[in-house]
Amino acid sequence: MIETLSAFFRYSISRKGNIVSIQDELQNLNSYMKIQMFRFGDRIQYHVVTELKNLEQYQIPKLTLQPIVENSIIHGIEHYEKGGKIDVQIEETDSTVLIHVRDNGIGIKKEILDQINYNFENNYFESAELQKKHLNIALNNINNRICLLYGTKYHLHIFSTQNLGTEVQITLPKLPKTKRTHDYERTLTTN
Repeated sequence: MIETLSAFFRYSISRKGNIVSIQDELQNLNSYMKIQMFRFGDRIQYHVVTELKNLEQYQIPKLTLQPIVENSIIHGIEHYEKGGKIDVQIEETDSTVLIHVRDNGIGIKKEILDQINYNFENNYFESAELQKKHLNIALNNINNRICLLYGTKYHLHIFSTQNLGTEVQITLPKLPKTKRTHDYERTLTTN
Protein backbone atom coordinates (compact mmCIF):
# COMPACT_ATOMS: atom_id res chain seq x y z
CA MET A 1 0.00 0.00 0.00
CA ILE A 2 2.88 2.39 0.79
CA GLU A 3 4.43 1.66 -2.62
CA THR A 4 1.08 2.28 -4.33
CA LEU A 5 0.57 5.56 -2.45
CA SER A 6 4.12 6.61 -3.34
CA ALA A 7 3.54 5.86 -7.04
CA PHE A 8 0.26 7.79 -6.98
CA PHE A 9 1.75 10.88 -5.32
CA ARG A 10 4.90 10.72 -7.45
CA TYR A 11 2.79 10.84 -10.62
CA SER A 12 0.75 13.78 -9.29
CA ILE A 13 3.81 15.92 -8.62
CA SER A 14 6.05 14.66 -11.43
CA ARG A 15 7.34 17.06 -14.04
CA LYS A 16 6.15 14.98 -16.98
CA GLY A 17 4.32 18.02 -18.30
CA ASN A 18 0.65 18.63 -18.94
CA ILE A 19 0.34 15.91 -21.58
CA VAL A 20 1.02 12.22 -20.90
CA SER A 21 0.27 8.97 -22.67
CA ILE A 22 -3.05 7.21 -22.06
CA GLN A 23 -0.96 4.32 -20.70
CA ASP A 24 0.63 6.59 -18.05
CA GLU A 25 -2.78 7.95 -17.10
CA LEU A 26 -4.22 4.43 -16.74
CA GLN A 27 -1.29 3.34 -14.57
CA ASN A 28 -1.98 6.27 -12.26
CA LEU A 29 -5.67 5.37 -12.21
CA ASN A 30 -4.77 1.77 -11.33
CA SER A 31 -2.70 3.02 -8.37
CA TYR A 32 -5.62 5.15 -7.23
CA MET A 33 -8.05 2.25 -7.55
CA LYS A 34 -5.76 -0.07 -5.56
CA ILE A 35 -5.92 2.45 -2.75
CA GLN A 36 -9.72 2.71 -3.01
CA MET A 37 -10.18 -1.06 -3.18
CA PHE A 38 -8.04 -1.40 -0.06
CA ARG A 39 -10.33 1.15 1.57
CA PHE A 40 -13.66 -0.24 0.32
CA GLY A 41 -12.83 -3.94 -0.08
CA ASP A 42 -15.32 -5.74 -2.26
CA ARG A 43 -17.76 -2.81 -2.21
CA ILE A 44 -16.25 -1.59 -5.51
CA GLN A 45 -15.42 -3.48 -8.70
CA TYR A 46 -13.25 -1.83 -11.35
CA HIS A 47 -12.58 -2.82 -14.96
CA VAL A 48 -10.79 -1.27 -17.95
CA VAL A 49 -11.61 -2.36 -21.50
CA THR A 50 -9.83 -0.91 -24.51
CA GLU A 51 -9.74 -1.50 -28.24
CA LEU A 52 -6.62 0.63 -28.64
CA LYS A 53 -3.61 -1.60 -29.25
CA ASN A 54 -0.91 0.86 -28.18
CA LEU A 55 -2.06 3.07 -25.28
CA GLU A 56 1.46 4.46 -25.00
CA GLN A 57 1.07 6.05 -28.43
CA TYR A 58 -1.79 8.47 -27.70
CA GLN A 59 -1.90 11.50 -25.44
CA ILE A 60 -4.24 12.82 -22.78
CA PRO A 61 -4.01 15.77 -20.38
CA LYS A 62 -2.39 14.64 -17.15
CA LEU A 63 -4.75 13.92 -14.23
CA THR A 64 -7.86 13.50 -16.36
CA LEU A 65 -9.06 10.01 -15.43
CA GLN A 66 -8.39 9.83 -11.70
CA PRO A 67 -10.52 12.88 -10.73
CA ILE A 68 -13.42 11.57 -12.85
CA VAL A 69 -13.27 8.17 -11.16
CA GLU A 70 -12.92 9.85 -7.76
CA ASN A 71 -16.09 11.81 -8.57
CA SER A 72 -17.86 8.54 -9.41
CA ILE A 73 -16.87 7.08 -6.06
CA ILE A 74 -17.68 10.11 -3.91
CA HIS A 75 -20.91 11.22 -5.60
CA GLY A 76 -22.11 7.95 -7.06
CA ILE A 77 -21.23 4.78 -5.16
CA GLU A 78 -19.49 5.62 -1.86
CA HIS A 79 -22.68 5.05 0.12
CA TYR A 80 -23.22 1.56 -1.35
CA GLU A 81 -22.62 -1.26 1.11
CA LYS A 82 -21.78 -3.54 -1.82
CA GLY A 83 -22.09 -3.78 -5.57
CA GLY A 84 -20.45 -0.53 -6.69
CA LYS A 85 -18.99 -0.75 -10.21
CA ILE A 86 -16.70 1.49 -12.20
CA ASP A 87 -15.90 0.65 -15.81
CA VAL A 88 -13.50 2.50 -18.08
CA GLN A 89 -13.82 1.86 -21.81
CA ILE A 90 -11.44 3.32 -24.40
CA GLU A 91 -12.28 3.29 -28.10
CA GLU A 92 -11.22 5.11 -31.22
CA THR A 93 -12.67 6.56 -34.38
CA ASP A 94 -10.69 7.80 -37.37
CA SER A 95 -9.91 11.10 -35.67
CA THR A 96 -10.81 10.78 -31.98
CA VAL A 97 -10.19 8.76 -28.85
CA LEU A 98 -13.33 8.27 -26.75
CA ILE A 99 -13.01 7.35 -23.10
CA HIS A 100 -16.12 6.35 -21.16
CA VAL A 101 -16.09 6.23 -17.36
CA ARG A 102 -19.24 4.50 -16.13
CA ASP A 103 -20.57 3.85 -12.64
CA ASN A 104 -23.73 2.26 -11.31
CA GLY A 105 -24.23 4.95 -8.70
CA ILE A 106 -27.11 7.18 -7.72
CA GLY A 107 -27.01 9.33 -10.87
CA ILE A 108 -27.55 13.06 -11.34
CA LYS A 109 -30.82 15.00 -11.37
CA LYS A 110 -31.81 16.03 -14.90
CA GLU A 111 -31.78 19.79 -14.29
CA ILE A 112 -28.28 19.65 -12.79
CA LEU A 113 -27.08 17.32 -15.55
CA ASP A 114 -28.41 19.67 -18.25
CA GLN A 115 -26.62 22.65 -16.67
CA ILE A 116 -23.32 20.75 -16.36
CA ASN A 117 -23.43 19.61 -20.00
CA TYR A 118 -24.39 23.10 -21.16
CA ASN A 119 -21.36 24.48 -19.31
CA PHE A 120 -19.10 21.82 -20.85
CA GLU A 121 -20.30 22.44 -24.39
CA ASN A 122 -19.92 26.19 -24.02
CA ASN A 123 -16.66 26.02 -22.06
CA TYR A 124 -18.20 27.84 -19.11
CA PHE A 125 -17.13 27.59 -15.53
CA GLU A 126 -19.60 26.44 -12.91
CA SER A 127 -22.84 28.29 -12.45
CA ALA A 128 -23.19 30.20 -9.18
CA GLU A 129 -25.71 27.61 -7.99
CA LEU A 130 -23.32 24.70 -8.54
CA GLN A 131 -20.43 26.63 -6.98
CA LYS A 132 -22.47 27.07 -3.79
CA LYS A 133 -22.94 23.31 -3.62
CA HIS A 134 -19.24 22.68 -4.42
CA LEU A 135 -20.24 20.35 -7.23
CA ASN A 136 -18.39 19.71 -10.43
CA ILE A 137 -15.17 21.63 -9.73
CA ALA A 138 -12.86 18.84 -10.89
CA LEU A 139 -14.90 18.04 -13.99
CA ASN A 140 -15.04 21.69 -15.08
CA ASN A 141 -11.29 21.92 -14.60
CA ILE A 142 -10.73 18.83 -16.80
CA ASN A 143 -13.17 20.06 -19.44
CA ASN A 144 -11.57 23.50 -19.60
CA ARG A 145 -8.07 22.04 -19.92
CA ILE A 146 -9.20 19.79 -22.79
CA CYS A 147 -10.88 22.73 -24.57
CA LEU A 148 -7.83 24.97 -24.11
CA LEU A 149 -5.42 22.32 -25.36
CA TYR A 150 -7.37 20.89 -28.30
CA GLY A 151 -10.25 23.22 -29.15
CA THR A 152 -13.88 23.42 -28.10
CA LYS A 153 -15.11 20.45 -30.13
CA TYR A 154 -13.26 18.25 -27.63
CA HIS A 155 -14.84 18.18 -24.19
CA LEU A 156 -16.62 16.11 -21.58
CA HIS A 157 -20.24 15.03 -21.78
CA ILE A 158 -22.20 13.32 -19.02
CA PHE A 159 -25.04 10.86 -19.42
CA SER A 160 -26.91 9.93 -16.26
CA THR A 161 -30.10 8.32 -15.04
CA GLN A 162 -31.04 8.64 -11.40
CA ASN A 163 -30.65 5.38 -9.47
CA LEU A 164 -29.03 3.67 -12.49
CA GLY A 165 -25.68 5.38 -12.87
CA THR A 166 -23.58 7.92 -14.69
CA GLU A 167 -21.27 7.92 -17.69
CA VAL A 168 -18.66 10.60 -18.34
CA GLN A 169 -17.54 10.61 -21.97
CA ILE A 170 -14.20 12.22 -22.76
CA THR A 171 -13.62 13.12 -26.40
CA LEU A 172 -9.99 13.72 -27.36
CA PRO A 173 -8.24 14.19 -30.68
CA LYS A 174 -6.40 11.09 -31.84
CA LEU A 175 -2.94 12.58 -31.65
CA PRO A 176 0.22 10.50 -31.43
CA LYS A 177 2.18 11.23 -28.26
CA THR A 178 5.07 12.53 -30.36
CA LYS A 179 2.94 15.28 -31.95
CA ARG A 180 3.17 18.28 -29.70
CA THR A 181 -0.08 19.87 -28.62
CA HIS A 182 0.85 23.41 -29.64
CA ASP A 183 1.41 22.12 -33.21
CA TYR A 184 -2.17 20.89 -33.11
CA GLU A 185 -3.40 24.21 -31.70
CA ARG A 186 -1.66 26.03 -34.57
CA THR A 187 -3.53 23.78 -37.03
CA LEU A 188 -6.84 24.63 -35.32
CA THR A 189 -6.31 28.37 -35.64
CA THR A 190 -5.26 28.23 -39.31
CA ASN A 191 -8.21 26.07 -40.46
